[in-house]
Amino acid sequence: MAVIIRLASLPGLTLKACIQRRSDSKYWNTSTNDWSTAPSFSDKDIPLTEGSSENAGRYAGSVSHANIGNAGLCDITIHDADDSNTCLATYEVAIFGGQILNVAYNEGGQPCAGADVASDIAGDVANIQTQIGTAGDGLSAIPKTGFKLASDGLDATPAVYTAKIEFTKDATNSRDEYAVRWSKNGVRVTSGITSPTIQVVKWADGTNLVASTNMTQIGSGGAYKYSESNNRTTAGENYEVITAATIDGATRTFSRWVTRDDT
Repeated sequence: MAVIIRLASLPGLTLKACIQRRSDSKYWNTSTNDWSTAPSFSDKDIPLTEGSSENAGRYAGSVSHANIGNAGLCDITIHDADDSNTCLATYEVAIFGGQILNVAYNEGGQPCAGADVASDIAGDVANIQTQIGTAGDGLSAIPKTGFKLASDGLDATPAVYTAKIEFTKDATNSRDEYAVRWSKNGVRVTSGITSPTIQVVKWADGTNLVASTNMTQIGSGGAYKYSESNNRTTAGENYEVITAATIDGATRTFSRWVTRDDT
């Protein structure tokens, strides 16, 4: 099995790579062709050879041995041999079946690591499933539970809350009437509504026509109302009606522009 490491960078560098297995923090030892703990840099470095002509700035190195085939999750570090082996970058990859299946990309969009075998996504998925099914080297540390969305609370679709706000000019009783009905996912909310308030803001200058005040429930069905006899809307003007209430433990705020010219 041959694992190919590819890197796009500046031309003229002397680069080396190291592979560290996540499951036990061991490094690939190029002297023993096996995994070992804390080998010297000279025993774990993989030379990267630069291409020529149009491939200048492209570097590649390889590891060919059956022992590296199913390493699982790994970190590949890139080092500058011309600068005391300073680490330039670290890439997270997954090595299965002698292939690097997870690929990191640099800022130029070039793959920093890749496989020497051309394979499509379906082939990669099948390979991963095979390796996980056999629990190869490096896979024993991968948790076998906790992948269900429900366990992380990610399976629930966020609820959508809306409010329908109605305004009526009641000429008979000389008052402005407001009514609000809250809905959750398109279904009327008939209970569990607390602290319902209403505020009416003037379009002309943004000041309050009606400061935030409490609303009264209409019967017991979850609809709320408010009537105003003093600070009333006037013809030809627009107003923003802002309503808020606590539903399911959070404040839900909605608004609607109204004018008495429509009523």
